[in-house]
Amino acid sequence: KIEFQAALARHCNYLGLLHQDEGDRTAAAAQFEQALALCENLLNEKPDAAEYRSLLAATCGYLGHVRYATGDHAGARQLLDRASELLERLVATNPAVGRFQEQLASAVGQLGLLMHELGDYDAAIECFDRGHAIREPLVKTNPQDAILHSSIAANAHNKGRTLGNSGRYAEALLAFQLAADHQRIAFGRAPEVKRYRLNLSNHLKGVAQAAREIGRLAESAAAARERQSLWPDEPNELYSVAHEMCDCVVRVGKDKNNLTAEEQAERERYLQWAIAALQQAVASGFNDRDRLRSDHSLDSLRGRPEFRDFLDTLAKQRQSP
Repeated sequence: KIEFQAALARHCNYLGLLHQDEGDRTAAAAQFEQALALCENLLNEKPDAAEYRSLLAATCGYLGHVRYATGDHAGARQLLDRASELLERLVATNPAVGRFQEQLASAVGQLGLLMHELGDYDAAIECFDRGHAIREPLVKTNPQDAILHSSIAANAHNKGRTLGNSGRYAEALLAFQLAADHQRIAFGRAPEVKRYRLNLSNHLKGVAQAAREIGRLAESAAAARERQSLWPDEPNELYSVAHEMCDCVVRVGKDKNNLTAEEQAERERYLQWAIAALQQAVASGFNDRDRLRSDHSLDSLRGRPEFRDFLDTLAKQRQSP
């Protein structure tokens, strides 16, 4: 009977996740609530059963996510706190079981995301630091684990986003750099996993933005160019890289009436890289001439003959049958 209840709870969680993916939060919550009741009974009957404690914690996390998505922040906080408490005890009594530690790191990170959205940035950063501290020894033991590297990267990215929202850009840069470092390893281990490429691109975007905010433009441009290399035939991504380069352009010698020769050369370098990214975007299928004409983020390119050539090329494409 107990095993049947456990199997039914897992099935309810599975159905809840399916409903969640389909956007039906009401149906998802109903399944997770049923799973929660089953898990409570299981733990009452077997209070020392590690698997049932792990299952209950996972269910609390699933339901907490739905509660937050539907605006019940207090309910979400209560469920996520309980998941963390269950897992803290589980890890303390089973210190050699790595998957329990990973589950705890995930639960703490989820709580950090909730704290970020609620505007409690200090509490969020504390959660992200706790998640990293849990995973750090795991990855030292399992350096080939791409999933673990990607999880560390996601946690670091979340910390970087929170620090950036707090105006702590230098610290945010370090967090995004850590995220990119670990995601490069994951991507190198499994380049066929599409989300690893996308995640690395997002982490590099974070590096580029944070670096620009503190005036480290060369680092920002380097991150943007690395991101460009990830998307050789994705026009929207390449267009975004051109944006980043133009942002570097306008920040060189900002608020100065006269640029030094070195600053002029730096601006020209970023302009050339922006043009190259746009050229690659057009070659890869970018054809939104109206967007190109009206996008003020590209104003630094408007006087360039290459920019006029892009507009002419897209105009001819529009006229072609």
